[in-house]
Amino acid sequence: MRLTERVFTSTLLISVIIAVLFWTNYLWFSLLTALFVVMAQFEFFTLLRDAKVPCFRFFGVAMAAVIPAVVYLEQGSTRSGE
Repeated sequence: MRLTERVFTSTLLISVIIAVLFWTNYLWFSLLTALFVVMAQFEFFTLLRDAKVPCFRFFGVAMAAVIPAVVYLEQGSTRSGE
């Protein structure tokens, strides 16, 4: 049962990623990237907390969410975004 759910979820998410990557603008791609980064960091810090490793979960998640925002905001300064 778990394998079926994982295959369905991954197929759905890959389809969403491809659609956003090829048929939308930079803003939507940056928002989707930020969403995935926040979800991944939240999972990571939850695993650390469950392993009794001291960490600042919400601060780490917030700092991870800032990275795609900074990249998006700097995108307009040069053509390549560097």
